[in-house]
Amino acid sequence: MSRSLKEVMQNTAEWMHETDMLDKAEYEEVTKLCRPDMDKLPIPKVEKFSAQDVKDIRERNGVSQPVFAQVLNTSVSLVQQWERGARTPKGAHAMLLHLVKQRGLSCLLDRTA
Repeated sequence: MSRSLKEVMQNTAEWMHETDMLDKAEYEEVTKLCRPDMDKLPIPKVEKFSAQDVKDIRERNGVSQPVFAQVLNTSVSLVQQWERGARTPKGAHAMLLHLVKQRGLSCLLDRTA
């Protein structure tokens, strides 16, 4: 049985509201997002990153592989594999790299810590 993103979000919001994880205002905000045309909203395509792209993004931000891995919440080994071309960033990692490329590493750092 296939469910739409809208249904999943609505069900999750209901559960979170029932368990006091979302207050009424937050619940209503999520409910507004679950409008009938939500399934037709464009999902942004994230570019594919080459080994050189990953290395360039990291170096432009002036950080080592271990620091880059920590900020991206991944392992140093995976960053090394990306930079060697042994693996390619996909999914959430590709989206994070896209954000870092566009906005810089500071967009991922917790400024309240």
